[in-house]
Amino acid sequence: MTSDEVPMDAASVRSLLGFRRPVPLTLAEMCRTLRVLFFPGTRLTPRLEVFGEKLRAAFRKLGVREVLLQDALNSSGHLVEGIVPLFLGEPQLDVAMLEQLPLQNLYSSQMVGIFDRRSPVDENSGLQERLDSIVEVLTGHLVTLCLFVTDEHWCMCTMNGAVANYSNGDSICDDVEHALIPKLAARVMPPRVSDITCRYEGLDALSPEYCGVVSDFSDSLRNWAETGLIAAHTSLSRLQFRSALHRMLVTSYLDDRSGMSYGFLSWQLPAACAPAIPIEDFDGAWGSSPIAERSQCKWVRVQVAGREFAVPVPEVSVLCTRSGCRKDQMDPARDLVRLTLSNGRVLMDTPQGITRAEDCRPSYDTFTILGIAMGNCLAASILNLLQPDSRFSRTLSTAGLSLSHWHGSLSANSVPPGYIQHGTENPGVCCSTPQSAIYALTGKLTALSEALKSGTEFLGDVHIEPHHGTNLCGVLSLTESSRVVQSNLIRNGRH
Repeated sequence: MTSDEVPMDAASVRSLLGFRRPVPLTLAEMCRTLRVLFFPGTRLTPRLEVFGEKLRAAFRKLGVREVLLQDALNSSGHLVEGIVPLFLGEPQLDVAMLEQLPLQNLYSSQMVGIFDRRSPVDENSGLQERLDSIVEVLTGHLVTLCLFVTDEHWCMCTMNGAVANYSNGDSICDDVEHALIPKLAARVMPPRVSDITCRYEGLDALSPEYCGVVSDFSDSLRNWAETGLIAAHTSLSRLQFRSALHRMLVTSYLDDRSGMSYGFLSWQLPAACAPAIPIEDFDGAWGSSPIAERSQCKWVRVQVAGREFAVPVPEVSVLCTRSGCRKDQMDPARDLVRLTLSNGRVLMDTPQGITRAEDCRPSYDTFTILGIAMGNCLAASILNLLQPDSRFSRTLSTAGLSLSHWHGSLSANSVPPGYIQHGTENPGVCCSTPQSAIYALTGKLTALSEALKSGTEFLGDVHIEPHHGTNLCGVLSLTESSRVVQSNLIRNGRH
């Protein structure tokens, strides 16, 4: 699905999600804002030297700025945040090299390792093998993205399990632009506990009000376990680290998470959404802010199906699986958290018995989850104006909506009726980036616009994240959604 209509301006989306800084959303913006630093590793081979020159030529053609080491350090001697170091050769980051290239932490400095060898996995590897192998390389060399180079190909592997091969021909510019640039320019930023408000023991997932939702989580996860798409898990305790320093830096990057896993499930809690107001009938004052206030309520401008609306900004809450839990062995009493987005601030209610931040971490995809939930409410408000009998908005207000995310795709013939697919034209950013959250929110509104223009009943959306995965969100339960994915695998001969 493609559309030239922009449902919301960038400042409005950033304000809704609480992002304080500009976020490059197009390839042109990413190239213009990206700064890279080439740094020799310990095994700079002739093949890597040639590949490095191809990479430099591609960056120059695309307008990416290369900086020198002496220009890449701030007044305290640390690497300037946002500059991406690329290590040509094995990046053996011992204490001596860290002194040459001071890093505050891996969270603020994305790092790329470029290796003269074949990738340890390929696109046909199983999810568990893929995750274990890639994470082992990433943690072993303290990098967040790997390129493996041979004479014929170069392979890109990311921490979310993406594996993609490209020709190592005379020019690699096109592939660098469409595959590598989005990974470098869109920084993976999992939410840190210090950036959110933790409300300890604020959730009792076993209380009667959540009985049906918890049952849906459990039934769905049994189906997901059969697909093998969401249960993969790598524990840091199983990995070999080169030194205590390596372990400390990796642990810091993961914000003390115990491991990494694929996919998540989430349930948006019921929300009654007031109808939107046609912009010509809205008497609030926008001023210079992307958000207006009227009758003690915040409003945002949204353009859908050729019309513009003032839409009330809600508080949204979801139940979701906590980061790093074994989703194939989920214990609802300790593995579900409640996330809330309120006035651009993320709140997290921990399970009963969890009284320390170290014992519970929000999903890497927290902002994407909450962005989708916000998009659901904005869509429901517009539908409450245009189609008061909308099943989508009625389901959200009475029961809530499901969201399933997995690292895989959904064929066009498996998209549920009333669900609109979008996202294939977006740059292929990694998960847990501000861009992924923004694409999810604005894409949902674009999907709503498409449904309204075509006269299709809008029941949900399928958000495709190129090189990454899929978000399936709408009126279907988590269990029904898992069956859709099972049927997709069977229909396409992969189950």
